[in-house]
Amino acid sequence: MNTALRDAMERAGLRPHQLARKVGVEHKTVTRWLANPDRSPREATQEEVGQA
Repeated sequence: MNTALRDAMERAGLRPHQLARKVGVEHKTVTRWLANPDRSPREATQEEVGQA
């Protein structure tokens, strides 16, 4: 589990589908990021995720 991302989402009050919409990816992609600590957003998406 990607606890850093999950914690950041909780602080921001975002659910996976909301983050997905904000950064322009599929809901399933965010779910994969959360489920697998070895997966992370692509470099081009990382900044958007950080700002969300």
